[in-house]
Amino acid sequence: MPLTIDVDPDASDDYMLDDNGSFVNGSFAINNQWQDLRLEDLQQTTLLGQGASGVVYKALHRPTGKILALKDISVFDAEKRKQIIKELQTLYSSSCPYLVAFYGAFYSDGSISIALEYMEGGSLADVCRLSGSIPEGILSKIFYQVLQGLRYLHKDKHVVHRDLKPSNILMNESGEFKITDFGVSAEVDNTQGECATFVGTCTYMSPERLEGYKYSFASDIWAIGIAAAECALGSFPFVKDNGTPVNSFWELLSHIKTKEPPQLKTSQGFSPELCDFVNGCLKRNPRERVSVQNLLDHPFIKFYENRNVGYSQWVPHIMSLIEKDRVKTSTNSSNQMKIENKLDLLNF
Repeated sequence: MPLTIDVDPDASDDYMLDDNGSFVNGSFAINNQWQDLRLEDLQQTTLLGQGASGVVYKALHRPTGKILALKDISVFDAEKRKQIIKELQTLYSSSCPYLVAFYGAFYSDGSISIALEYMEGGSLADVCRLSGSIPEGILSKIFYQVLQGLRYLHKDKHVVHRDLKPSNILMNESGEFKITDFGVSAEVDNTQGECATFVGTCTYMSPERLEGYKYSFASDIWAIGIAAAECALGSFPFVKDNGTPVNSFWELLSHIKTKEPPQLKTSQGFSPELCDFVNGCLKRNPRERVSVQNLLDHPFIKFYENRNVGYSQWVPHIMSLIEKDRVKTSTNSSNQMKIENKLDLLNF
């Protein structure tokens, strides 16, 4: 069955995408959580981000006043069409509180618009950038949520995310963390359970992926280990033999493929539980890596599960840092635009 996409009701033709990412004639038939959600009721207000898979806007649903995120992706590029199919197939069939919620999808003016849950707190990458290293108790609470989402993908959907990284883990104002961006995810066969396509963000790729071997769920576990180490350290965990950061992209790829994986140590001030949690993810041999269920049952997660670690105080503190950063970024962008406008006048 082709995956159908809700279309602009004023358009002369309806479209849908088949499993190969090609357009075929047909009527719209995609369900969403809001049966009356229409593209014309969504007003774009703020640019939230821009990446390889599209542009994301903050949008107001005028009839209800609810804020959504609206992801726009051009349909003219063949590779992006495939990504659209992957993302919608995953979103459409998923129901998990640890994944960013999907509200609907629409075709209009040569692009697909995907309406998603708005996550006010930005990404885990933003949190790390603004706060530096994250305390272990807080980190445990965050990764408990991330692992619940990953378990759903692995166990219930048989899906390898393939692009897990801090920028694809989003936070809302309540401090809930959820996985997003399924544009390069892949459903694996239950018998072999392997993928062979080279997609995703290279810096979080496992060695077997960079070397071109087949891979499976263990590649997501590697990404979890890198992300957790990065959050604990406050910096990317790969360093040279002399302890200085690996800065060159090609040097980093070579480092991942040929050097021993990064390890957290108790001598760095980390608990044995956190060290074991991270190091169990970062095994060069994917068969030696722990599973997502192993991680959820790990002492690093279990120890803090019912303990008060100050999470309810940490969340508003981080939200205030994020809001200040947005104001600063908005001011800098506005000043840059004024400078560019003045230059345009001078060049007229």
